Amino acid sequence: MSNPITKYITKILAKIANHSILLVCLTITGALVGLVYAQFFPQQYKATTMIGIEEEKAAGFESLMAQFGLDAGGLNPGGIFEGESLITLFKMRHIVESALRSSKSRNTQKTQSLAERFYVQSDFKDEAPFLGQSYAAILKNNRLADTLHYVLFKALLKKHFSFDKPDKKQSFIYVSCTHQDPELASDLTVAIVHSLSNYYTTILKEKVGQNLEVLQLEADSLRYLLNKRLIQTAVQSDLNVNPNRQTLGVDKSKSMVDLQITINMYGEILKQLKLAEISLKKQNPLIQILDYPKFPFEKSGLPTWQIILLGAVLGAALTIYVALRNYTHD
Repeated sequence: MSNPITKYITKILAKIANHSILLVCLTITGALVGLVYAQFFPQQYKATTMIGIEEEKAAGFESLMAQFGLDAGGLNPGGIFEGESLITLFKMRHIVESALRSSKSRNTQKTQSLAERFYVQSDFKDEAPFLGQSYAAILKNNRLADTLHYVLFKALLKKHFSFDKPDKKQSFIYVSCTHQDPELASDLTVAIVHSLSNYYTTILKEKVGQNLEVLQLEADSLRYLLNKRLIQTAVQSDLNVNPNRQTLGVDKSKSMVDLQITINMYGEILKQLKLAEISLKKQNPLIQILDYPKFPFEKSGLPTWQIILLGAVLGAALTIYVALRNYTHD
């Protein structure tokens, strides 16, 4: 039994040996195909940042604004920084481009913007109108720079960024970025969260700043009125009034009452202004990072060496198939 099997195997090996040139060629071809595939579809790393939305309202400050007919809008002006609206804000061109312009050095003395790091690893640098131009050279042309940042913005939203709010009842959002460079993916997720947080802070400061300005004008008006009534009271006190003429003292009493009311109003608004400023400084950011990206990241696809090895194995397998087919025909 063993002799026929041995002879059969020997003949097959001999047939494969006769195709040694084909074996080498197909193995190398398979490895090259694997290498090309790996260049177009490299292994991707997914970095995720978990954020929480602060829902506490500045009740005291809102109450103060309401007393003067003003709208502070709380910590969430217009209600846009919550739920699906917040996810939509993450996809704004201004937010994404602001994140791209932020810089962070990684294992090098040169500090590069995230846009430059993303650009040099993309295929856009080999396409018109950016062909042959460095990122620094593109920035010198405002129109071309805007075009590049728009292209990067569209690519990030289409292929790299993802935003997920798994539980509608909770205020947790997962911001993820998938890229072949794990460090760039990590930096991009953190940068876009900071970009939106800064955008919120800017809006809040503008809105509250306008309201505080109105309150300050009100305080200035009361101060002017207080000074005016101080003078009026002093004038009434200087008058030589006959004590037997009680009606002549009415103006003096009225002036004293008005002065006291004005003093109380002015003191109250100054106190509330100071409390409002302190309250505003103590407010926590609306968007808080709860969990930063940490290695190792979730991977998708195979590393380059495995793809090359797989291609070589498939090439060798194809050679063996051809050899066996010829042997069967013979």
